[in-house]
Amino acid sequence: MNQKVNPCENFYEFACGSYNGIKQVPESEKKITLFTEARTRLKYEIRELLDDTSLRDQGAINNNNKTTSDISKLVYIYYDSCMDDQAQDMLDLMPIFSLISSFGGWALLQNAKFEQRDFSWEILETNLQLLGINGLFKLTIKQSMPITIASNGAANGAGYLIISQPQLLLGDRKLYSNSLGKNEYLQNYRTYMMDLLELFGADSEASEPQLNNVLNFERKIANDFSRIPFEKLKILREI
Repeated sequence: MNQKVNPCENFYEFACGSYNGIKQVPESEKKITLFTEARTRLKYEIRELLDDTSLRDQGAINNNNKTTSDISKLVYIYYDSCMDDQAQDMLDLMPIFSLISSFGGWALLQNAKFEQRDFSWEILETNLQLLGINGLFKLTIKQSMPITIASNGAANGAGYLIISQPQLLLGDRKLYSNSLGKNEYLQNYRTYMMDLLELFGADSEASEPQLNNVLNFERKIANDFSRIPFEKLKILREI
């Protein structure tokens, strides 16, 4: 709060005016808000709970009484697997290569070969959406109101499949406006992709023209979507 300001003259400045003066945006973030701060604090609190061995011991005691949920066990298993640096080092790049292979592979990679005859962009798009990754578009399922609960506990109500513009890596579509040769953001983006492919063992000379095609295609998606009227970007269909 900025108590030096008369709330009757500028209530926003009175309520939030001191926020910018006491907060500093981390280098890893583009901006901070009360919501991003709450989200970050929640993540730290969840990690503290997962690292608390006393809670796990209590869970083991509860397990003898058959009261511990299977979900909590899966959460601990998943968390431990993420924190097991030794196991991850032993697996090296195998998990990412396996994931790319499941999408159909990539011609630039030796350990995730691409086969044209087996490729289907529809299957690729489906697999990406199942992992929560935007491809050529974004899919969202929402429940309409009102929702009624049947006698068997099932929720009744129309569901809608929303097809909308994808969330691009650079976020703001304005960052894609200039061509690749004149766009500092896209050039840094390309450098990041080149470094990543080198870690994967790809040939840098063979990678560069294909990465340019990828960036130009992503830029085309960003610019084409920006010219489509907003009301036409969403297609609602009752399920």
